[in-house]
Amino acid sequence: MGQDGQKTRLHGSKPPRCRHTDSAIDARMVAAGLFALTMLLAARPVSATELLGKDTYSPVPGTICDTYICATGTGGLSVEMTDKYVGPAAAAQLQRDMKSEHFSGTSFTFADGVNCDMTLRQCYVDRYFTVGDGRSAVDETHSNALFPSR
Repeated sequence: MGQDGQKTRLHGSKPPRCRHTDSAIDARMVAAGLFALTMLLAARPVSATELLGKDTYSPVPGTICDTYICATGTGGLSVEMTDKYVGPAAAAQLQRDMKSEHFSGTSFTFADGVNCDMTLRQCYVDRYFTVGDGRSAVDETHSNALFPSR
C-alpha cells in the first residue's frame, strides 16, 4: 500500500489479468483475421496465367506472351493480345514490324528463344536448323500452351 492508502504497483510489474487471457484474445483475433483473409481471397478473380519459361507465360489458353509480343494458336502474332497483356507501346511496335516487307507471320521467336511455326502448329526449343536432322527439338510445353487442341 502507498502512503495515501491506495494499492500501488511495483515498477515493471504487470497489471492484473482480466478473466479473458491474452491467448484467448489472440486466438479470436487470429480467427477473425483468417476469416477476413478467406473472404478477400474468395472475392478476387483467379488468374490463369501459367509460366512457361524464363520469359514467357500463357495468360489464357491458346495464347503465349513474353515482354515484347503475344501470339495465339489460331491467329499467330496478335496486336490485340499484345496490347492487352504487354502494353500499348509493344503493340504499336508489333504493328510497325508487321508492316515490314521482311515480316512473316508463319514463324516467330519469343524472348526465351522458343520458336513457333504456325504452319506446322509446333514450337521448337530454338529457331535454328541442325544439319541432317532439320529442326531443333520440339518444345512440348510451349506447343501445348499455344496449340492446346493439336
